[in-house]
Amino acid sequence: MAFELDPILLSVIIVFLILISIEAVPIAALALEFFIIVLLTSVPPIYTIIIGTIGLLIGSMISYSYTYLLSDKVPWIRNFLQKKKIERLIYFFNKRGDPLLIATRCIPFLPFRPMNFVCGATKYPWKKYFPITVFGALVRVSIIVAIGQEILKLRVSLLPLFIGLFIIIIFIGIVVDRILSRIIAAESLEIKSQDYPSVQPTSVDSPAFLEKKYESKRIEIYAARVWNLLNEGKSFFLIFTIFIVALRILIIPFLVFVSSYFPFALNQSLWSIELDFNTFIPSILFVIPLIIVFVIFDFPLQYRAFLWILLGIFILLFQYIDLISLILILTFYFFFTVFLWGSVYYHFRVGTPLTNFTRFWKLVLTNSDSTSGNSLELLPKFLISLFLLTLFLRNPITNLTHNPFILYLIFLLVAIVMGISSHVLYFRTIPKEMGAHTTNVNNERLVDRIYVIVIDGCRKDRLEEANTPKIDHLRNEGTEYSNMRTTYPARTVVCFSSMFTGASKEKHGVTSNLVLKSFFGKKGVKVESIFDVLEKNGMKGRIVAIVHLIDAFGEKIVQPVSAVCPNELIDGIIFKTAESIIEKEDPELLIIQLISTDQTGHVFGSSSPKYLQKIEETDIKISEFLDWLNEKDKLKNSVIIIMADHGQSHKGIGAHGHWDKGEREVPFLLWGHTIKKGVKIDKEVRILDLAPTLSYLFGIPPPKESIGIVL
Repeated sequence: MAFELDPILLSVIIVFLILISIEAVPIAALALEFFIIVLLTSVPPIYTIIIGTIGLLIGSMISYSYTYLLSDKVPWIRNFLQKKKIERLIYFFNKRGDPLLIATRCIPFLPFRPMNFVCGATKYPWKKYFPITVFGALVRVSIIVAIGQEILKLRVSLLPLFIGLFIIIIFIGIVVDRILSRIIAAESLEIKSQDYPSVQPTSVDSPAFLEKKYESKRIEIYAARVWNLLNEGKSFFLIFTIFIVALRILIIPFLVFVSSYFPFALNQSLWSIELDFNTFIPSILFVIPLIIVFVIFDFPLQYRAFLWILLGIFILLFQYIDLISLILILTFYFFFTVFLWGSVYYHFRVGTPLTNFTRFWKLVLTNSDSTSGNSLELLPKFLISLFLLTLFLRNPITNLTHNPFILYLIFLLVAIVMGISSHVLYFRTIPKEMGAHTTNVNNERLVDRIYVIVIDGCRKDRLEEANTPKIDHLRNEGTEYSNMRTTYPARTVVCFSSMFTGASKEKHGVTSNLVLKSFFGKKGVKVESIFDVLEKNGMKGRIVAIVHLIDAFGEKIVQPVSAVCPNELIDGIIFKTAESIIEKEDPELLIIQLISTDQTGHVFGSSSPKYLQKIEETDIKISEFLDWLNEKDKLKNSVIIIMADHGQSHKGIGAHGHWDKGEREVPFLLWGHTIKKGVKIDKEVRILDLAPTLSYLFGIPPPKESIGIVL
């Protein structure tokens, strides 16, 4: 029995998605809200009213919820919501109350979206907000549908009607918005500024600032986990492929509409797909083996060329390209990586300008790590997968002796051979994390405290270029290991897990920044860590870091600091948090993760002058922290370790993962009690040697699975 996608159901889905997305669109949303409903001629009014109401309700609850939770905790939320305008609207809302909310819910062309944020920012009770929004959305959509039905009775061509009314609605929306702005501005001028005070920035030194950061940690933990799904290359490949497949199917009604008016511009043979159940499911099943190959096998660095060769083989073998899939993949991939990630994400997180995309695209094109920003690896994977699926949908395989199926088996075999070859050739250059269990055990405690300062993402060669008087002093008065290498893959959570267990990734179980077990409330590290050994011996170890290290070690060990903070402030906040931990708990081992250098590399590239400048600023902050320790008499019988977890590639968006040049070697030096002065050791050592070294200094056994050596 053939499966046909019901056009009514499809139209309802489109309405549902677009009405949700309207919540993130400016004034043009007023016109979209109107026309999406009016133009769906095949949908009975009752369907449109129900789904339209649900769509508006979900979108408004999302806006209300995140503003309610974050507006007074994270400064960028206020900035994003046009601070002055929202504050004036808040005053107007406080004065007019519920009638204003009901009016903006029910009456088309009045601003539905801004009131979501206002209600959230003013902590308007959700028990009142929800029923008013349900009622208002229902009335609003019903009015629009009624208008649409009357327009359809005119029996005029929809295209010129669409264009003409679109322009009219845009201008109506602009006029209404301007009138409301003038009314709000005029009324707000009548009161003094203290009646609606702005949220003043809090001092970095104040407990209130730190408390505010702690309050936001729970939602940020979940947000970081979701981001890792989109940031890690393998999970992003699956998510994005599914997204494009769904979009490729859902876009068909739009293409039908466009081709009916512009048949010369969009030939049906370029985009038509038969959505028959008997062909759709087998086509998906045939493509899955190739997708599995792409998930299992990385094609690191220069071996990405294999994928582009494979794409060329596909085109020559099948003589086929799906133009619509090509356009969708390129459009949405670069929209996500260059605009959402490179501009919006970094603007909200570290304060970069929204115009960052004008230079970020160049970094994406040269990026070489294992993230979703590796365009030269992911684009051919996306293109081959979508081309193959649409090919099977257009030319169903009726039996296993069918010629396209034989060609596909040959192509799949070539892909497997290339994947295996890239791994064999590449991993011959990656040293194995091998060795016997650590046997050098010391039973005598040598130090009172150890402070490990990890400059996340700091390239060793760039540190040596920088003007860093404090680090230079520690290097000259301590011991430096000049040939310290990171682990593979050079991802932050993997590196920290190896550093503090002394074990390889195969043993400790963390293989990327994405720790799937964390979604189920379990910590990623599955072997004993230095923190476990310290606890067994009556001592304490803590980590001050951004939230993603919680996934490896748990909330008992990690004191998280919000990463949603201007880049020039974040390391200072981390040090202030560390000082607070020392004063309250005085742990024997304290790990401090500094992230501004890493973030600068991700935003501007590790070869940029700003990256070098950030290293120099970090040196100043380290000097200030050590001065504070000295004032508190915490340096006596203590050891300071300065190191990086990984470096960054010379090219791309501060890439690290595939051991490109600049990632492998990391700085590492020790200074303090029992540490030899002016010593430089050139032999190759590994970051997983840190855990047994810490154990030796504390006079306790190393973690059970440690294979590192004592430095």
